Amino acid sequence: MLQCKQILGTATTEEGFATGDGVSIDWRPDPEVICGYTVRWCYPTRPEHCAVDWETFPSNVTLAVIKSALFQPGLRYNFSVLACKDSGYQLMKYVNGYSKELSPRVKPKVKVEHTTSDSILISWEMLPVSDRGGFLKGYLLQFAKGEEGRIQPKGSETVLFNISEPKQTKLKISNLQGRTSYHLNLSAYTAGGIGPGDSLQQFDTFR
Repeated sequence: MLQCKQILGTATTEEGFATGDGVSIDWRPDPEVICGYTVRWCYPTRPEHCAVDWETFPSNVTLAVIKSALFQPGLRYNFSVLACKDSGYQLMKYVNGYSKELSPRVKPKVKVEHTTSDSILISWEMLPVSDRGGFLKGYLLQFAKGEEGRIQPKGSETVLFNISEPKQTKLKISNLQGRTSYHLNLSAYTAGGIGPGDSLQQFDTFR
C-alpha cells in the first residue's frame, strides 16, 4: 500500500495527452528522488467509488504512457504523480487524461438572455465532465436569417463563429437587422470532434 506524504503548497492539475491506447504523462525530474516515481490512478467501479491501480518508474524516467485494458475511450481518468524520497512518497502533481478523446455526447443548452433591434445575447450551460468525451476546446456557433430548414432570404448567408474559450458561457451577437427572424445552432467540440448542436429555431430582433 502506498503511503503518500503531500509536499507543502498546492499540487497543480494538468492535462495528459491521449495516445489512442493510453495517456501520456510527463513530470519534472527531482534530484531528491531515491527510489523512482509512481503514477497512480483509479477506475470508476460504481458512483463515487473507484479501484486504485499504479505503475512505478525508475528515477531517470520523466515521461510515461499509461496503458490499461480497462481504459475506455471518451472517459476521463484522474492520475497523481508521486516521487519516492527518504521521507516517503510525495505528491508532485495531478493529471486528468483520456486514452482516446471523442466528441461531446450531448448538446449545450442554449437560451436567449436579451434582444435589441440589432443584437442578441445568448447563454449556455457548461457540459458535465461525464458527457464531454474529451477536453473541451470551445464551441461552434452557426446563425443565419430565417427559420432553419427553409429557403433563406436572398443575399443572406450562414455565419460560422468559433468560440475558442471553453469556459465561456455567454456571447453577444451584434450588427443584426431589426424586425428580422434568425436561427442559430451551438455545438461544443473537443480534439475528438464536434458534438451535437442545440438549435434556437427562431428568434426575432425588434425595431
